[in-house]
Amino acid sequence: MKASIFFGTDVGKMRSHNEDNFVVIRGKNSEMMGNKSSAVWQKLTLRGEGIFFSVIDGMGGSAGGEVASSTVAKYIINNWPVIKVEKSDRIATTALENANENLNQLAETNSDLVKMGAVATACYLSGGSIYGSQVGDTRLYLLREGILTQVSEDQTFVSNLVRMGIITPKEAETHPQRNVVSQALGPGQVLKPVAFKNKIKAGDKLLVCSDGLHGLVPFKVIQNTLLQTNGDQTIESLLHLANEHGGTDNITAILVEISA
Repeated sequence: MKASIFFGTDVGKMRSHNEDNFVVIRGKNSEMMGNKSSAVWQKLTLRGEGIFFSVIDGMGGSAGGEVASSTVAKYIINNWPVIKVEKSDRIATTALENANENLNQLAETNSDLVKMGAVATACYLSGGSIYGSQVGDTRLYLLREGILTQVSEDQTFVSNLVRMGIITPKEAETHPQRNVVSQALGPGQVLKPVAFKNKIKAGDKLLVCSDGLHGLVPFKVIQNTLLQTNGDQTIESLLHLANEHGGTDNITAILVEISA
């Protein structure tokens, strides 16, 4: 199986700087991290080697959100030789847990950063499976045979209400506390990443994104965009749609297209 990966980030219309970051690591020496103020998309092709990718969203309103997301991204890249020796189903979780411990150590030496925070979705693609780990409300979607599903599970106050049956998924979309996360990366946090695994097959599309995209663009619109576009065009369209729907947050997306 082969995979083509595309990625982009945008500051949006309301923020003065971008607190999102992303990481893409392929093989031994090929990696990418990003925090751009305008759309950027590039392509990497996977041929039989594992690939790690993650979207990290600095928590809006928290001191050091941008520092938190960039620190997590840099830590994962710099420590990839250690992280990648884990079993495939542990790599994403280990990356987030170790990066969180690094944030704790950083805050101990800089009191200005004790309230910094970030949320993240990390994924490792290898051997016909996607292994993921989730903290907060960034998301992983899977498009298969025309149907889009959310693979990751939000860790938010509102998603907990949905799981308990107190409100419906439809009500959650407009709930005033929908952006309140129940766990995040940051100093003093007891981290319990939620791990997940999915088999992949040719024709699948995987989308990891920050809430600057999924919080503004309706689910059906994201699905239709993935159905009607490919590669660079998909990334460009998704960033544009998020800005069309207000652009109230930073927007980051990683798209992985699986082929035979």
